[in-house]
Formats: sequence, structure tokens, C-alpha cells
Amino acid sequence: MALAVALVWLTVRALSNPVDHDIDQYLGGAMLGAEGRVFRDFLHLQPPLQLWLWTPVIPLLEPHAFVLLHAMTVLAGLGIALLTWRGARIIGAPPGAALAGALLLALCEPFQYAVTTLRNDALPAIIGAMAMVAAILAVRGNDARLGAFTGVLWGLASSGKLLHLVIAGAGGSALLILAWRGRIAWRVPLAAAAGGLIGLMPAVIVAAGSWDAFRWGVFEFAARAPFAWNLANGRGERLLQAHELLVAGAILVEGPALVAILLRIDRWRLREGEARPDLFLLDALIVGALAAAMMPTPVQRGYFLPVLAPLFVRLSPLLADIWRDRRRWPLALLAIGVVAGLVRTPVLGVLALQAGSPMLSVEREAHWLGERMRAAGVMGPVATLSPRLVLDSGMPLDPRFATGVFVFRTGALLSRGQADRFNVATPAGLEDAFRRVPPAAIVTGYEGARRRFPADPDAALVRYARRHGWVELESPIGNAVLFLNPTAAKGRP
Repeated sequence: MALAVALVWLTVRALSNPVDHDIDQYLGGAMLGAEGRVFRDFLHLQPPLQLWLWTPVIPLLEPHAFVLLHAMTVLAGLGIALLTWRGARIIGAPPGAALAGALLLALCEPFQYAVTTLRNDALPAIIGAMAMVAAILAVRGNDARLGAFTGVLWGLASSGKLLHLVIAGAGGSALLILAWRGRIAWRVPLAAAAGGLIGLMPAVIVAAGSWDAFRWGVFEFAARAPFAWNLANGRGERLLQAHELLVAGAILVEGPALVAILLRIDRWRLREGEARPDLFLLDALIVGALAAAMMPTPVQRGYFLPVLAPLFVRLSPLLADIWRDRRRWPLALLAIGVVAGLVRTPVLGVLALQAGSPMLSVEREAHWLGERMRAAGVMGPVATLSPRLVLDSGMPLDPRFATGVFVFRTGALLSRGQADRFNVATPAGLEDAFRRVPPAAIVTGYEGARRRFPADPDAALVRYARRHGWVELESPIGNAVLFLNPTAAKGRP
């Protein structure tokens, strides 16, 4: 019953979520993965694991890939909740407390957001949750084989999202400390380290083949681009550490996550981790995940997803004590957290009932785009800062726009030579790039100026299309504007 309720709840959230343009960078690479090699033929901003898993799946799901990828992500979320329940049972939480821990996890906003959005949060997180359960079993059973399996999973999670490398480092350090204290055999951390190297192979292989593009896309872009974009828009306050802490607090307070952290801090004085290696490991994973979540700038909701599984596994035995002893303040705080976690999804659901599902609107607009292009006899790559509109259209994405808006809007960070080597478009090089290899169509409409960010990345594409007399069509569904290349179009639809 709990699973069915959670499935309905998350489905409503997925259908109701406003579209986050962050998903474009993940979809763009996955759409191009079958036609070229990541980092050699197109740029990507993340380690490659999710791209490699999505690339073969997308053709099987089209023309409903956008919706069905959301369904897969929701199922990954249910898997995280189940692994949290399983981890709690392994460390001795009663069945009711373990279920309560899993349900509290599901009410946290980082969870509800990350498992209903097509970012690269849910896939690494479920791998990380599997690693957590395997690590608990490895420590409790002093089992080197499970230690090696844990390492492989930590490595794979890191090959999907870099912040999991910090969590793996925290978990690995905990294993080393436990071995040094004589609580587990040295073979367990050594096996985990060997397994971690195997799990990292997807990232290592790609980096070795295209190091310059990998280094710039995965490391340098993350270190420079957010600062350049926010400063260019007069939003420098978003880069301050104090602002980051306030945002993190606001994210965690929407649901019971912050309450769980406070309860865990209060419990720390009892030094339970010193008596039990499995609890010490969980504490290390919580601390590592919190540190990892705060490293990127600006902080995002999805970064806190890896915190939740070890946090609520660790909290579950305490929940049984709190309920048995009827401790008023912890119960009151948890109740407030539950209410806070129940607000956003129904509100978004009501808005979606009134205005239509944003997810379904993306699919409909992609179908419209493909129909208009086919009616005009235009069959070729689409240049857009919103690759989600090309998915399910039946048209290919121009590989120079694989990262969506993100590299384009901070294109000044790239030299002309780098842009050519990495096969990316920039505002300064757009005219020359389109003269050499013109796209069949351009789609704009979703990356214009906004109140918080007055810069207008779409403007360069719109100016080019109008200056060259491209056929302009406005979507009847959303904000998309389709420009057809007049040299490719046989006639106006």
C-alpha cells in the first residue's frame, strides 16, 4: 500500500513539475550518444554513465521518451526508498520504524524533486543507496567480497555524478578507520578500493580518450561558468557562502530532512558509532554527502538526495525510541517536517490541472515541431538551447548544442579554437559555425530574458534566423518558435 501511494504521489509530482532547463544538458548528450562519441564528437558536462544508459533506451521509447524517462526516474526513486527501508532493517530498526524512515525520506523535497526530474541525480543516488546497503552488510559480516561490490558501486555512482566521489571517499575512509581500530579486517577496505577503481572505469576510459574536452566540460566549466553567468546577470549574491547556507537550509526545511539532521546531531553525544561499526559507517556517509552537497555553486535541491538514504537509515532506530517514549518535541518537529513535505506537490498538481501538465506540453510541442518540419520537407539537425523540444520530434539534434543553454550562455569562457575542438556553438562564433554547417531548423522561446536573469541567450539565434530570412512559426502549444532554413524548406506549411 505504501509503495502504491508513493508511486501515485511521485507520478503527480512528475506530471506537475515546472520544466527545469537543467535537464537539457542530460537529454542532449543522451540523444547524440548513438551517433557519436561523447567528448570527442560533442561536449558533455557530466561523467558519462547516465548518458551511456539513456542512449540505447531513448530510441525504444520515442515518440514518448520524455514521459517514459520520467517514469524510469520515478521507479529509481521508489528503489531508493526501498533500499532505505532495507538498510534500516539490517541495522536493527523494527519494521514500523524502518517503514517510517523510508516514508519520511520520500517526503523530503530533494527526493521529491530529484526523482521526478530528468537530471542526473536519481540514477547515481540509487547506485549509492545500493552501495550503502552493501557496505553495511560488508562491515557487519567482515566480508571482503561485499566490500569489493561496495567499491564497484561507489565507483559507478561517481561515474554518473562527481559528488558521489566525495561520498565514496568518506565511506572508504570510514572503512580504513574501522580496519585500523581492529573492528573489521583490512581486506574489506582494500577490496573496496579495488572495486572502486573498477567502478570508475567508465569515467576513466572517456577521460583518457578525450582528456581536454573532459577536463573542460566536467571540471573547468563547473568551476567557472556559474560565477560568470551570475555575475553577468548581477546576481553575485548567489555565489556567497552565506547565501548558499540559507538556500541549503530552505531546501532541507521543506520536509523532515533538517529535523532528521538535528535529531542525529543531538544523538551524537551518545557516541553510538564508537560501539557499532555499521553506525559509524552511516555517520561517515551522512557527513560526506552533506559536504558533497555544499561543494558546487550555486547549491541545488538534487545535490542533497544522496544525504537522505543514510540519514533515514540511521534515524530509523531512533524513531522507534521516540514513538515508544512519546517524546513530544521530536514528534512535534517531525510532524512539522511531514506537513512541510506535503505542501508543494499538491499545489503543483492543482496548477497543472488548471494550466496543463508541463511534462505533457513538452511532448506535444516536440511532436508539433517534427510535424511542421516534415510538412515543410525539412529533415535535418535542429539547433536549439532547449534540446528537450527535439526529443520525440523525430529530428536529430545539432551536436553543437548538446549542452543546451549552459555552454552557449557563457561562451566567452571558450576560445575560438576550443569551441571548434569541442564542437560547441558560442554567440561570438555562431555566424561562422552556421555558415560552415547550417542546421535545418532553429528552435527558440525558452531561454529568453527573465526577471532574475536579464541576459537573453536565445537572442543570438533569433537574430541570426531573422537576418537570414528563415521561415518563422510560433508554437500553438507553448513558447517555442520554430525557424526553418529557407535553403532546406520546400515550402511553408
